[in-house]
Amino acid sequence: MPLLLCLTSWRALVKTVLTCPKKLMNTMVARIIFNYNEVLKKFLEFDSQLTEANAAFPVLQKAKMEKGFLTPVTPGVESEFAKKPELDGLRNFEKNIAQLCISLNEIVSVPISDVLLTPREFLRDSLYENIQSFFLKSLMDGAELQRPTVILRNLNIHCHVLKWLENYVDVNTVDIIRQLMVSASSHRLLVPGRIEWITEDELEGDPVIIRQLVQWFSEFLNKKLLSSRDNNVIVYSPIRKSFLSLPHKRSEKIAEWSELRALAFLIGPYGFKLLEREAFRVIISSVSSIKELLQSNRGILEELAKNCLKEQYPAESLKEFKDLDLIMQRSITVGSALQFRKILHEALLSVCKERIPNIHENLSICFNQYRRNILGIQELMPLDMLAADCGIDVDAADGALKIALSKSVGSADSTIWDLLPIAYAVGFTGKIWSEAVFKPSLEVFSNNAQVLLDAIYYLIIDTKAITNANVGEREVIQLLTDFIEMSSNILLKNARMQRTGINLTSAFVFLDKFVDRSSLLITRDQLEAVIPYALIRPYFQDAYAVQDDDQ
Repeated sequence: MPLLLCLTSWRALVKTVLTCPKKLMNTMVARIIFNYNEVLKKFLEFDSQLTEANAAFPVLQKAKMEKGFLTPVTPGVESEFAKKPELDGLRNFEKNIAQLCISLNEIVSVPISDVLLTPREFLRDSLYENIQSFFLKSLMDGAELQRPTVILRNLNIHCHVLKWLENYVDVNTVDIIRQLMVSASSHRLLVPGRIEWITEDELEGDPVIIRQLVQWFSEFLNKKLLSSRDNNVIVYSPIRKSFLSLPHKRSEKIAEWSELRALAFLIGPYGFKLLEREAFRVIISSVSSIKELLQSNRGILEELAKNCLKEQYPAESLKEFKDLDLIMQRSITVGSALQFRKILHEALLSVCKERIPNIHENLSICFNQYRRNILGIQELMPLDMLAADCGIDVDAADGALKIALSKSVGSADSTIWDLLPIAYAVGFTGKIWSEAVFKPSLEVFSNNAQVLLDAIYYLIIDTKAITNANVGEREVIQLLTDFIEMSSNILLKNARMQRTGINLTSAFVFLDKFVDRSSLLITRDQLEAVIPYALIRPYFQDAYAVQDDDQ
């Protein structure tokens, strides 16, 4: 008992003694962080001369602006001659940091009883908390997400100042930056070795950085991209590699290729997986709706499939078809989500080629050693998904998409999904294609119908591969050929009968582009067997002869 009381008193004494050195170290570290933030603030101000407003200063000086417009600061005002006192203040802050860090670095550790105090660890923890707080604050620009290019530029400045500290104190700043990047992109949902990571679980807990990014892009997909109105349609332009708002052709600033490339530098493949997860949730919901609509029109679709290639136009059967436009609209939703994934992978590919060229090259060589795994063979799927995670275009060998679709598509639905080609062929008689106007300068349709290229291609292939375990590549090619033949037959009949319900120019342009999109499995000969090029050429001339302003 006396020994226990002695130990308890000793522990209390050690705790009391530790209070003084801890307080001293915390005070010194707080002073270093204060001076560090002042230096960082000056560096960020100096970088402001590269902003868009200052870069456009000569033009803005000559232009006539609205009343109340504030002319930007003249570039170069932060130079030594214009603001020497500010630079002198910066040098003083740098001098203070150097003196404090050198003093802190002289003491490697302070042993007190069985406790070992390391002053540099106090500084390291404070630097990590400081850069993490800076990263979180730089994510948002008011209610909107800040441009990833701006976030990356500011973070590079912060990392530059952080690396500068290594001149005066032995702190592994690379480890601090690595810890920040891992915590920003990784999440407990992404378990190593787990292929089926697409779940309905909400992103909870740490890290808050990736959670904010995922939440913003989820709202962009659901509330902005997929809920656009007739007077403000958001379309994907393959030429500009971005989503545009029509009719103003204004880019969505966060969904541009250059911005997503900067985002790839920030959060990497793991972070992009969580962004893809939001796209997959949209796809799963829309595919479930398409399946219900196909089921409700199953009898009519089977009859149309039998009579579509006959000489007589199936007008009566088409009138009985319910919710045709809704099927096409759900498919456009799927196509928009697929295009969002596609631009993510293109940005990721650019970054991987630059940062990990050897890994990318080896993965590309391995992936090209065998035919595209369009049927989802399990033994090849891990390498397919690894290639996709590196940004390589896997085309129809998209294992993650097949896993996502398998949540709505099962083997019991085989006969239903076999009706997809005729459903999309009949879709040319609906409202979607009567309103679709091709805009050649952007390579888009006015109602975003160009995203159906990917939606039709992937849904026909993947639903067949999922519902039939023993299916061969020939059966998949036959379904794509059926779509081309039935679509061509319906369009030619409408052209011969001079029906006004279809924009034939847009429809023929789309069909030709679909053959180009499906070049992995089908050739142009299969289209020219039913529609000679001489018939398609005048429609292409009409499409590319009209200026967008006239449309």
